[in-house]
Amino acid sequence: MYGDMMIEYIRKTLDNQIQIARDGSVDYQDRTFQKVMNDLLKKQLTNLDAREKTTMKIFSFTSKSPIYIDSKNLLLCIRSYRMQRSLYVNYHAIRDYRSYEKDIIISFYNAHEFRIEEKYAFLSQIKKAIVILEFLKQ
Repeated sequence: MYGDMMIEYIRKTLDNQIQIARDGSVDYQDRTFQKVMNDLLKKQLTNLDAREKTTMKIFSFTSKSPIYIDSKNLLLCIRSYRMQRSLYVNYHAIRDYRSYEKDIIISFYNAHEFRIEEKYAFLSQIKKAIVILEFLKQ
């Protein structure tokens, strides 16, 4: 489906489509987040449910686990796919971020940037992503 492309973010739009930004372009799909993720995880011989359960068990995360897809894509859960306007941001696509009082501006390597209000969710996900990446280096 996406081969070895780096995803920048995946989010659910107001009309329940899945918006996928990757390699400087944006694609819209009329499928569920779970189906998109299951396709992405197929090469890893797993699915979204199994990846979430395994990650949460190994790292003792109690909620909102980042989703490791491959070496280029580690999706930070900013708003869960169970929510109306879900948002996942790829850790590896983030060039930098600026933290303000109540929000964060994320800058991607492709020069695109956007603001999110979930500052603490984002910072928590960054910490979890670092734990996962350190584990994978072993």
